[in-house]
Amino acid sequence: MREALATVHDPEIRVLTIEELGILRQVDITPDGQAHITITPTYLGCPAMDTIRADIRAAARAAGYPQATIDTTWSPPWTTR
Repeated sequence: MREALATVHDPEIRVLTIEELGILRQVDITPDGQAHITITPTYLGCPAMDTIRADIRAAARAAGYPQATIDTTWSPPWTTR
């Protein structure tokens, strides 16, 4: 699943993936095969988040996880480090 999500690029900075930017925080696969993805937006109200979520859903479907859940967390806050 992480490999599939590694193809998701930030729509505003196309040369970087959401993993490289630190937006992708966690990917968990439950024993029953459900994918749970946690992301952290770069800032409150980031206009790219709807596109990023749609791209994550498409990548998850392509990887065989059509019902993947995407949770947003603000803690710890996003940072460039």
